[in-house]
Amino acid sequence: MANIERTPLLQTRLLEMRDRLQVEIEAANAASKSAMALTGGPAQPRMDPQQKALALLAVQKLTNQSRRVAAALDRIAQSSYGVCCECGGEVESGRLDTDPPTPFCAECQVDLDAQKA
Repeated sequence: MANIERTPLLQTRLLEMRDRLQVEIEAANAASKSAMALTGGPAQPRMDPQQKALALLAVQKLTNQSRRVAAALDRIAQSSYGVCCECGGEVESGRLDTDPPTPFCAECQVDLDAQKA
């Protein structure tokens, strides 16, 4: 499989993504907690429900991305990185370049997206 030769480079990118996401998650959590702790008043306006929901959504999105990266690193450790988790075929190199943690080939991703719709 062509992806095997590229795995070390992609692993480095995944490790960088993991570290960046961890910093972003910590910052988003801190911002979310401090914003939710505001009690109101002239110096500290109260966060409205929509802002709270957006802050929590940002943390959830970053956490999901972090889980995808961790799963990809696990696949590397298990020598199954670059193999579609759905059909067992090879994940296209372009997909891995664009989205290194992707677990699915393009065809299976289209099928999975169609099932969600």
